[in-house]
Amino acid sequence: MVKKEDLVIGSFYVNSRYGICIYMGIKDFVGQLKHCFMFKDNRGYYVSDGELNGFYKYGNVGNNPPKLDSLISKISWRRKKQKSMAEARKQAKELLEIYKNRANTKGFAFSKDTPLQRQFEHEVPFTLSPGQFRCIMEIKRDMESDKPMDRLLCGDVGFGKTELAMRAVFKAVQNRKQSIVLAPAKILAHQHYVDFVERFKNYNIKIGLLTSKRNKERAQLLKDIANGNIDIIIGTQNVVSKCVKYHDIGLMVIDEEQKLGVATKDKIKAISANVDVLSMSGTPIPRTLNLTKLHIRDISVIDTPPANKKAPMTESYPWDNDKIKYVIERELNRGGQIFLVDNNINELYALRDYIEKLVPGIKIGIVHGKMRQNEIDDTMEYMLDKKIDLLLASTVIEVGITVKNANTMIIFNSQMLGMSQLHQLRGRIGRSNNNIQSYCILTYPKNKKLEPTAKERLKIMCENSYLGSGFKISERNADLKGFGEIIGLKQSGHITNVGMDYYINMLTQRIKEEV
Repeated sequence: MVKKEDLVIGSFYVNSRYGICIYMGIKDFVGQLKHCFMFKDNRGYYVSDGELNGFYKYGNVGNNPPKLDSLISKISWRRKKQKSMAEARKQAKELLEIYKNRANTKGFAFSKDTPLQRQFEHEVPFTLSPGQFRCIMEIKRDMESDKPMDRLLCGDVGFGKTELAMRAVFKAVQNRKQSIVLAPAKILAHQHYVDFVERFKNYNIKIGLLTSKRNKERAQLLKDIANGNIDIIIGTQNVVSKCVKYHDIGLMVIDEEQKLGVATKDKIKAISANVDVLSMSGTPIPRTLNLTKLHIRDISVIDTPPANKKAPMTESYPWDNDKIKYVIERELNRGGQIFLVDNNINELYALRDYIEKLVPGIKIGIVHGKMRQNEIDDTMEYMLDKKIDLLLASTVIEVGITVKNANTMIIFNSQMLGMSQLHQLRGRIGRSNNNIQSYCILTYPKNKKLEPTAKERLKIMCENSYLGSGFKISERNADLKGFGEIIGLKQSGHITNVGMDYYINMLTQRIKEEV
């Protein structure tokens, strides 16, 4: 239900008794100040703070605002409400069927931590944050149960999700189970492979990177996976393809779950019925948020940042040569490096020439998704070795790139990107945890009138630039996108009839009834 501090004048709300209305602000009503909600035919409904029970936020309306309901005749609202309740009852049964099947499936109960597990965990040169510690305990509790884990690990970019995943994987390997680490992009899968090899180097644990290349090395790797000679298998959607036969899977780690397509998720379901699944996300999709709201899916939130991590400063303004030159030189003067993102690959090389004229002597590298992996690796190595001042890239770098010396991010045509992408890109900076101030600049073309939703996205990004803002951005993103998925299928008019929040309330009640 809505709180008084969440009320916004001009926004749509839903009253459970009367239907859809617009909030008009605080008005005088018979000598008292009350909240005014306007229904059909300009009829006002006045309530005090204590009478807001039964009001729900409607959600984003886009270009199709809903029709207001009548305070006088409730026939239309009752009809819409009954149809939505029927749909909620149907979906409640579907949801419970999916998750009861998993709950009733017997999984593998991993052992308690071994001395070797504790040794592995003590090797890192830092102490877990309180949020990390709580989350890893929740993950281990699930793994040590004989019920298959289905847990979402939500933590902002740079909050240490990967270290927790590594500890879970180590636990699985200690129990002689194979682990899959699935990433949505090749560049992230490669980064994970490098990181896992380094982290596990003191142990006799075999790690394989499964690529799409058809060669002798891949054929041998597939044999080794089937024979149980590979403990940790890392890759993109290839790891769930039919050609991969696993010896004994115990754990699947899914990174950046929100970026996976429906086909990949269906393949995951096919092989993970009795396997522990740990999904990770910095900005969970609306469907995932809805499942956690319904208490159908377990969620662990890393809500405390690492020590000495400073929030980035985020600004949004039209591209201005003098400002951009200043931002670049400010970073270079303190010995740092810069990311400049333009998701139009065809513009990258012209933009490089432009920046070279703007800042003479600057050393620029280019990375994009159409390059070969070895070309990307070479360029990234130059960046890590500080042989490049500025990396000009497409959004291919939004996941899997860690350059601790890069603390300025400039995004060209930022109005074209979604909030999840913008947040992930912003997460590429400020990763050194040495209390250095990082800067994210969201630019858009001069003299361009932004679409209302694009303008709102940039506003939300600037307002939510604090450490741990990813979850809030996901919620705001769900509001902006409006009525998306609940259990994986696009909804018809049932949600638009009553609004997302009230529909979630209906669904929750129907689930309680079914249980």
